[in-house]
Amino acid sequence: MIQSSLITLVKPTVIPHDAPLSLDFIPPLQKRRLSPLQQRTFAIANRIVGDRPHDYRIVFASKEGEDSLTRKLVDAFNQDGDVSPMRFSTSVYNAAPGLYSILTKNKASYCAIAAEDETLDCSLLEALMTPQPCLWIAAEETNQTPTLGVFLKSSTEPVEAGEIACRVSPGEPNAPYLTPEGVAAFLQGETSALISPYFTLTRC
Repeated sequence: MIQSSLITLVKPTVIPHDAPLSLDFIPPLQKRRLSPLQQRTFAIANRIVGDRPHDYRIVFASKEGEDSLTRKLVDAFNQDGDVSPMRFSTSVYNAAPGLYSILTKNKASYCAIAAEDETLDCSLLEALMTPQPCLWIAAEETNQTPTLGVFLKSSTEPVEAGEIACRVSPGEPNAPYLTPEGVAAFLQGETSALISPYFTLTRC
């Protein structure tokens, strides 16, 4: 069970599904190779971390992952008996955070979590339990789901202007699983608490 503690949220960000993505920081050749899911991940990560030193852990959440790209690879294999090695390497579930780590030369660890309807709960729990600074991102390739992200740092560091001090406490076992809309409302300050079966995150 998670223990009560304090944590600071930095630049909680929500990118609506129909918002344009700013990808000017990516070299053109690499940008053309990114899938829609990877573009969403890169865009929100850059918006959150900006010029911050790239020495933070990344927790990436996606219920569906690279669904379209994987389907195309399966179709190509069924038709030709072969697939492109480069396209295959970028279709794996952890491709988005991996490619972003390469772009930013971030040598810290990263993980990718898919847990069906519990994806947001499990990934946020992982981020909240990470002892080092951590970038949490939840992204889907579907056009109906907002892209979510926030940087988490220890409460031992000073809380600066615009940052949000929060209390982490045990969850409520009978609470429903988190939804993108519910997490977006919390990140945007429309609700004061995020209640999961695994944890509760409350603005101080």
